[in-house]
Amino acid sequence: MKIYFGYAVCIILFSSFFLNAQEKNNFELIGDLITQSIEKIELKSDEVNLNLIISEGFEPLQNRIYSAFKDKFSAVSVKKSDQSLINYSINSINVEYGETFKDGFFGDIFAERKIEISGNYSIIENSKLVETKDFLESIEDTVNFGNLKSIENYSLPFTQGEKPNEPFLSGLTEPAIAIGTAIVTVVLFFTVRSN
Repeated sequence: MKIYFGYAVCIILFSSFFLNAQEKNNFELIGDLITQSIEKIELKSDEVNLNLIISEGFEPLQNRIYSAFKDKFSAVSVKKSDQSLINYSINSINVEYGETFKDGFFGDIFAERKIEISGNYSIIENSKLVETKDFLESIEDTVNFGNLKSIENYSLPFTQGEKPNEPFLSGLTEPAIAIGTAIVTVVLFFTVRSN
């Protein structure tokens, strides 16, 4: 019976290490925002001619943009043709981290994350400008402060944001409580033993 109780305690204690979901990195979230912006484009035709205007530094996103267009439309071409022409451009990508906070007294440190992309697109059908629209897509979530290095890609500057400072008191309170608890335990041990 004691063995089963021991196994149950171990399973409960260590299950939290295995149940944590992996956070999406900034590059993946930027790709999701691109897909959201493309999903909002409405055309009469299901075949498009794509003219992609990429700002310097955003070249690694080209394949993701083409893939999102291919998921949305049945035929996507980059050649000049009689199909509807879409001029699609991403102007800026911004990654921001908010203030840090603790999850409980002994919990992990977290930070708010906000990613925004902005750009525009225009639709030309039969050599006539049909629509021009600016878009701004954003997503906000919370990330573990210790994982900030792993969710950014250092070879892609647009996936990086200014990192917040770690709360000052969080570094002092936990060691103070541990040392205080050890001192109280030793004092009680010798006080009770001497009586």
